Amino acid sequence: MSTQVCPDPLPKGRVHDVRCAPYKGYSKPLLFLNWLGRTSLNRAGFVIFPIPRDKLLAKLSTLLESPFLGDSSPAKRGWVILITILADKNLGLSTAGRLWHRNLHVFMDERNTLVRYLDDNPEIPSIDIGKPIIVTGVHRTGSTLLQRLLARDPACRSTTAIDSFAGPGVKLLPPVTSRKDHFESPRAKAWERSVKEWERNAPEHRWTTQKYHRFIPAEFEEDILFLGMHGVMSALSLLFGELSPYTQWLMHEKEQAPSFLLLKRYIQALHHSWAPKSHWVLKAPHYALHVSSLSDTFPDARVVICNRDPVDTVLSNCRYWMSDLRHLVDSLDLHAVGRSVLHQCLVKVERLTRFRTHLRRTDPHRERDMFFDVDFDELTTSPIDVVRKLYAHYGMTVSEEFVSAMEAYLNEDEVLRKRENVNGGGPEWLVLEDPRPLADFGLTPEFIREAWAAAEKRGRGGSGTV
Repeated sequence: MSTQVCPDPLPKGRVHDVRCAPYKGYSKPLLFLNWLGRTSLNRAGFVIFPIPRDKLLAKLSTLLESPFLGDSSPAKRGWVILITILADKNLGLSTAGRLWHRNLHVFMDERNTLVRYLDDNPEIPSIDIGKPIIVTGVHRTGSTLLQRLLARDPACRSTTAIDSFAGPGVKLLPPVTSRKDHFESPRAKAWERSVKEWERNAPEHRWTTQKYHRFIPAEFEEDILFLGMHGVMSALSLLFGELSPYTQWLMHEKEQAPSFLLLKRYIQALHHSWAPKSHWVLKAPHYALHVSSLSDTFPDARVVICNRDPVDTVLSNCRYWMSDLRHLVDSLDLHAVGRSVLHQCLVKVERLTRFRTHLRRTDPHRERDMFFDVDFDELTTSPIDVVRKLYAHYGMTVSEEFVSAMEAYLNEDEVLRKRENVNGGGPEWLVLEDPRPLADFGLTPEFIREAWAAAEKRGRGGSGTV
């Protein structure tokens, strides 16, 4: 498939320096370091706190091989590309952005921890995790809300941030063995310290992010965090652009297929220690890029696709990723963000459409049994009804305990959203900037709808893989 999914020409014009000084996004020490970093680079070509390229590349040689995880070469290729790009002083990373990514070796250490755990417990790869419900689709289409509703079923288990983070002095494995241990584990305490540090050093980024995607360590969270062990950092691909080598690697089916095996092994390890009564709920919009690999790795999965109006989807993505990326760079080109966002959305739409079209032609019963579509507007207005329809589609029963848990979550969610609509729920002094209009990202509704329809048309005319 051609990488040039987003057709030319895009509307012209560029927007720079969306982080206008004085920027309240950082603590005073980080503001000073950012200023010092810009000054030293612009005047002397000197980078403070550079990405330790050679150290990180040398670390790759310590990655352990495992027959349970398959070939590590794709992961190593991705890491080499990512580290090389991040270490380029012309990328424009801020001092804070460099500090944020200096410790990428942690993900490599976590991968080695998983390899050792599998070696010590060779029965894990043969564990049957049943028929997971996997929620995916384009970003910003309601997948987080749906995952957190589905995860309220007391018979299921879903992933949280705590499952995926080790931190200094804290081991990722072995997994916890009960819900109580889960929230009182050293890993949970490590996450709490990490979030406190985030709030202290980058309060505006923390609370802007919270406004778009509520991040609480104990809350259910998408399991793409595990894929950091494979080198998957999807946000960075939006920063680098749709034609960068890293984005190409991230979107390459064969390069990413091993990441799904890694995901499965990690879920099996969690299951080995604490199994749900019924099923797993997994979620990540990233999976829509590689639905073929997802299907190959989880052939019994029940895949839920979240859908939303294309223009609303793209605009919400642009605003979210702008808020997430702006703290990493000294200046951010909003038109480049818009282009990268649209490109990634279109690839997901085309690949999902292509796979499902092929399946309808070759095995229509499997396509019907495997997939369920959720509409964003219906999900946000009648969420429990949507869950009931989803369970009915898959022949599952919604218990009264499950309904009560969803109602409690929705009531709590409504209270939090009212508070977060002001400033993300952050401190009173924090005033977040108004959301940017679509034009600031160099896009128009007509252009988005035309490109979206073209992606669906290409998908309907193709084979089962991209």
